[in-house]
Amino acid sequence: MDFSEFDYRFAKLILKECYPEITADVIDIIKSLNIPLGRGHRPTPSTVLQRLFSEKGWNIERPVGGTNLNFDCAKDKVAMEIETTDPADLVNDLLKFQIADLWNEIDVGILVVYDDSVKGDNIPHVRDVKNKLDTFSAIIRVPVWAIGLKQ
Repeated sequence: MDFSEFDYRFAKLILKECYPEITADVIDIIKSLNIPLGRGHRPTPSTVLQRLFSEKGWNIERPVGGTNLNFDCAKDKVAMEIETTDPADLVNDLLKFQIADLWNEIDVGILVVYDDSVKGDNIPHVRDVKNKLDTFSAIIRVPVWAIGLKQ
């Protein structure tokens, strides 16, 4: 599957230089994905992606800092949130990254959403991630690589 991206605070450069195997995992898995996108499809993109990342040795539902929150997927010092249901949850996802960064648990966050071309009501897009990061740039200091799944 093709994807678009938004790179915040040099996340992709950090991933390429410090975590090349993780970068390769992400690109290979996203490119191999072949499922319908949007609401109402089963299995959901999140379920499929978590299974695929688990098969590559990623931890699923890893705790965030000293909280009761969890990342969808994580490996080494990279955490991933797969947000394909509600754009309002993007702020929570970004705050999880920031909390983990403050606890020195991650170096980079990856946020998987939909490309701006994917149609649907109230689903998170790359533009929504960019808008949230622009709005909260004084708070969210951790590098984030946003990936937008394309049809």
